[in-house]
Amino acid sequence: IPTTTDIIDHINPVKEYLYTLNILGEKVSKDVKHQMIFNIFSDGSVVKLINR
Repeated sequence: IPTTTDIIDHINPVKEYLYTLNILGEKVSKDVKHQMIFNIFSDGSVVKLINR
């Protein structure tokens, strides 16, 4: 039984838009107005916005 563990970090250099959530966690259009929204990207980042 091997005693070593290999962890391979998969870093995705491309930041691709996936979807938009409202504050309740519902998927919404990114063009929705007068709400706080969260744009979710493929690299795990989140952009928080208040659309006016």
